[in-house]
Amino acid sequence: MKLVLLPGMDGTGLLFRPLLDLLDRTDLSVLVIDYPIDQSLTYTELLPLVRNRLPANEDFILLAESYSGPLALQLIAEEINGHTGTVLVATFVRNPRPLLLRFLPHKLIGLLLHLPIPDFMLRYFLLGPDATTALSALCRQAIRRVKPQVLAARLADISACHPPISNHTHPCLCLIAAQDKLVPAHCSDDLRNTSRRVQLTHLPGPHALLQSQPEACLSAILAHLAWLTGQ
Repeated sequence: MKLVLLPGMDGTGLLFRPLLDLLDRTDLSVLVIDYPIDQSLTYTELLPLVRNRLPANEDFILLAESYSGPLALQLIAEEINGHTGTVLVATFVRNPRPLLLRFLPHKLIGLLLHLPIPDFMLRYFLLGPDATTALSALCRQAIRRVKPQVLAARLADISACHPPISNHTHPCLCLIAAQDKLVPAHCSDDLRNTSRRVQLTHLPGPHALLQSQPEACLSAILAHLAWLTGQ
């Protein structure tokens, strides 16, 4: 079985590195699907790009982080062959910050994203106060790789996000970051309705849960995979 990783808003897949370093010690096969760094594609436009890169002849688990959650839910609704389960990490079903994202001008966001992001903001909103210098540098590297207008367009897409809750029958593990400053706790109510077989697991950590707590996340993921294969 393959684990397919869909990245956060940067779309580069670079921020999966802490998790991938641990996955290298397992027998699990992994595929990271990255997104264009110079094209402002909507969820609807990203959907066929991701669909065409999914494993064709083997079962797979879909792991979607943050921004990619709504995209994963659209894929799940299609009942794609080989898809046997889903892991959603620090994500949402609909716009998690409607007042902020709906009314903050996206052109202004684009201009702000041209500026270096202060370290204290990275730590407060994404990485947590105990983030290492190496993790902060990795986060900056991922953000710098993507054109600011692309990041702004993805924020705009989140602001309009309201995908249908499919209530499918595939098992779904939702990892909730207990100290998430970007996705409020009430978003778990929507996640609970994404599947008739959903499991919500709360882990201590900031929004960048896979990066700040990779060991705890991997432990939860492997336990979920063991349960899936043992059914």
